[in-house]
Amino acid sequence: MTKAFQPRRHRFPSPPCPLAELPSETGCDGSRSSRTRRAARRDNVRACKRRHQRRLSGLGVASVLSEREGVLATTMEMACDERREFADFLAGLAPEQWDEDSLCSQWRVRDVVAHVIGYDKLSTADLAARFVRGAFMVNRINAIGTSDLAARAPEDLIQLFRDHIHPRGLTAGFGGMIALVDGMVHHQDIRRPLNLPRTIPAERLNAVLNFALYVPLIRGAWRARGVRLVAADLEWSHGKGLTVQGPGEALLMAVAGRPDALRQLDGPGKDQLAQRI
Repeated sequence: MTKAFQPRRHRFPSPPCPLAELPSETGCDGSRSSRTRRAARRDNVRACKRRHQRRLSGLGVASVLSEREGVLATTMEMACDERREFADFLAGLAPEQWDEDSLCSQWRVRDVVAHVIGYDKLSTADLAARFVRGAFMVNRINAIGTSDLAARAPEDLIQLFRDHIHPRGLTAGFGGMIALVDGMVHHQDIRRPLNLPRTIPAERLNAVLNFALYVPLIRGAWRARGVRLVAADLEWSHGKGLTVQGPGEALLMAVAGRPDALRQLDGPGKDQLAQRI
């Protein structure tokens, strides 16, 4: 995958409060009525969810406020939206574009697509077998899954993509965070060489920028150490030091190790960031 998703600095908040923590309301006879129990349970769940959402939003981990819809969009919902847009984009590509190079070394467009959805169909046993087969080396593990699918016809890959709009298995990890980050970065890995830019919804891009900093295989925070990243088109910034500014998407691709994004960035900290890409 783009990276193993176990943040080093942030601990993910625990799930909503257990339902066992119910108030001790009782009926007139000293026993709790079923209606009272249901009401207490419902109120407790709502309160726990509100507290949980506030903790998650504070970390930028599991939910953000979607200005477009006026509702909380969970990480999983954003991952599904990203995959849906990815599939629609792929459906519009010409046959020859599937064999064009992507930003991923030695991977064509079809290879990237195969990688993005290659883990969804694996059971836990299948995933373990692939890790063993790949000698627990990320590049080898990814290559195995890619080679199994990349030879398929574009229409087959698109249909497979649509069949997995909702992430499953490994990519569903951390509430869909793996699928969201991996999907967005690889979506842009295809769009950039084809010169087919898009506007990524601000709430989705903001969330992925935060996630990408602490995903070990991306090492976004490591690349950005000593500089201050400032998105020109989002209310997002990170770090201290010499400033590097530019579009949020370019900042994401830069911290994900894509040199192609540097041409859209500027600021006194650009050279320092470039040395780590």
